[in-house]
Amino acid sequence: MGFQGIAPSVGIALDTWQNFEFNDPVFDHISIQVNGDINHLNDVVPLVQASSTNPNIEDCQWHAFRIKWDPTTFLLQTYFDGVFRQQATLNMVSIIFNNDPMVYWGFSGATGGAINLQQFCTALNPDFNFSYANTITCDSTVVTFSSTSQSFAPIASYYWDFGDGTTSTSANPPPHHYAAPGSYDIKLEISGLDGCLSDTLRRTINLPGQPIASIVTNPVICASQTFTLPTGIVVSAAGSYRDTLHYVTGCDSVRRTVNLTVQASTTQAQNPVICEDDSYTLPWGITVNTSGVYSDTLRYTTSCDSVIRIINLTVQASSTQTVTATICEGSSYTLPWGTVVNTTGIYRDTLHYVTGCDSVRRTVNLTVQTVSSETLNPVICVGSSYTLPWGTFVTTPGIYRDTLRYTSGCDSIRRTVNLTVQTFTLTTSSAIICAGQTYTLPWGVAANTSGIFRDTLRYTTGCDSIRRTVNLTVQSPTIIPFNPVICQGGSYVLPWGTIVNTAGVYSDTSRYVTGCDSIIRRVTLRITAAEALTMSVAICSGETYTLPWGQVTSMPGIYQDTVRTSVGCDSLVRLVHLVVNPIPVVSLSKSNDVDCMLGVAKLAASGGAKYTWSPAASLDHANIQNPVASPPSDTWYHVKVTTDKGCTKEDSIEVKVIAGNIENGYPVPNAFTPNGDGINDCFGLQSWGFVSDFSLSIYNRWGQLLFHTNRPSDCWDGTYRGLKQNSGMFIYQVSGKGFCGKISRKGTVALIR
Repeated sequence: MGFQGIAPSVGIALDTWQNFEFNDPVFDHISIQVNGDINHLNDVVPLVQASSTNPNIEDCQWHAFRIKWDPTTFLLQTYFDGVFRQQATLNMVSIIFNNDPMVYWGFSGATGGAINLQQFCTALNPDFNFSYANTITCDSTVVTFSSTSQSFAPIASYYWDFGDGTTSTSANPPPHHYAAPGSYDIKLEISGLDGCLSDTLRRTINLPGQPIASIVTNPVICASQTFTLPTGIVVSAAGSYRDTLHYVTGCDSVRRTVNLTVQASTTQAQNPVICEDDSYTLPWGITVNTSGVYSDTLRYTTSCDSVIRIINLTVQASSTQTVTATICEGSSYTLPWGTVVNTTGIYRDTLHYVTGCDSVRRTVNLTVQTVSSETLNPVICVGSSYTLPWGTFVTTPGIYRDTLRYTSGCDSIRRTVNLTVQTFTLTTSSAIICAGQTYTLPWGVAANTSGIFRDTLRYTTGCDSIRRTVNLTVQSPTIIPFNPVICQGGSYVLPWGTIVNTAGVYSDTSRYVTGCDSIIRRVTLRITAAEALTMSVAICSGETYTLPWGQVTSMPGIYQDTVRTSVGCDSLVRLVHLVVNPIPVVSLSKSNDVDCMLGVAKLAASGGAKYTWSPAASLDHANIQNPVASPPSDTWYHVKVTTDKGCTKEDSIEVKVIAGNIENGYPVPNAFTPNGDGINDCFGLQSWGFVSDFSLSIYNRWGQLLFHTNRPSDCWDGTYRGLKQNSGMFIYQVSGKGFCGKISRKGTVALIR
């Protein structure tokens, strides 16, 4: 089908689908056809089964397909997986292509209404030869590799894996050196200039040789002990001792190595010194704080002595001396160790051993009695009095002093009082402002009404500092209002003679001699403007629309109407934009009428955005453009088509149900492939259309029932109780009643994985 109708042409088909109308056989086949004629009655030579061993080549595997053409003998031959399949004698140069040297060649694929995966890659067949000297050697073997690979297109690259961790990209790699005899897995991959990559060729080669065993031991002895080697020699020194056993051929058989370790002990002695109240952690984790000799022994896991540790610990003790002293502020004190100080505090000094530990700890607690000064700066208002801290009453400003002392006679507190007496002043002023203005009083307050305003400034102490008085007068105008209304486009004469034609507030003012407004004439002019109302309306072709003012129309366009006030001004201007959308142009078709051979029919409609079909009971979907119908009898299907603008139109089509020979209808598939690719994954009979009293049962070759259903829409997925069944043949039994009569089918179906 991929080259049907192409002429002039020569086509060689690999066909895996049985098309009865083209006289296809039941098996997958190869055919030679000319000028796009794919009916096998007109093949150049009879078709043949594609594979010489298997009638079905849809196995998800790669297959080699070769076409050979000899222009001298006109011999055209085909090969499948390297096996000759058919040949034809055809002078295609003159008979088919009329001696035209420009001929195109290539590949095509088609499945008609079905779905399948079709892919090809030009042939790449990796292969190689190898050779080596077939003799037993003690050590290594050199192998020579040479490629015998074949390819449709030139070979672009090679990849060798020699099985011992080394690789090569040469077509014929240099002789390869294997370090030891054994079995090696060789891999070879090739790629063509057209980008195709071959499968990996795997081949195992066995290189002869005598194996060598290695035995390594690691004995341990204590100092002064001895060890007997496997050869019978007695040794006592640490080291690696080796010897080798041989085959009768002279090749090494067993290589023995003895790594001898001799464990000796050492002694570690320490003489630590710690201070009193300190502690010492011995190397083995015990904490001690008294003088003495402590010892411990470490051993190897073999119980040999490893390290003998001895600790001789000394603890140094100290004594304490304390002195208490007092002096007055301004005096000094000499500490026992000669330092002169004059501030309160605890002074310490320590004598040490030569090790740094404390020997004598001396402490002096010195107190210095300090003198504090208190200075007060009180402020009183004029006419008030003040009591000094020591009880005396005063009313005049000045500096007053007094001193307190410790029992030791040292000054304790020196007190000073600086007394201030505060007085005040008086100020008076007058001001005039216009109505609407504000006046800021000297103390920052804003005023806008007539009156007498007073304020007093005070010192931070609260005493009066300045007493201020302001007499404020506010001059207000008389307002005369006017509120005229005119139509849009008219004019108005203001009281003072000015002519205006725009809405707004107009004013004229007389003033006092101070400049403040006296009389204000205020005109608030309003203009009656028309309101605009715009509407957008859509109807379908053939419909009518009633405009807001009662007019009925079916023509697209812009319609306008005006409403006026009682004084004649425009009040409302209405504007309607009318759009007339076309109704859909409906096209309706069916794929076929229904008979025994074709149990369903595909309906198709066009011309709209939405589709609604009825009756819906015998349709797979009632709201799509192309539903599948399964009518039980002759049925008229009606469809309502709606455009994206909402306009609709209805149409109908009849699907006839034609009774026929039941034996020629209701086909059953002979294979399915439940591999999850969405193609032919389930065995069922949905294509039968309307069937009643339906029954489908599937058995394995031992007669065990694996699947049963009474619904024609169900199918078998190749499992039984959740377990996937292996590839093979299974028996089915089907019965039912269709419009052609009672149906009964029994046969086998192939499950292919």
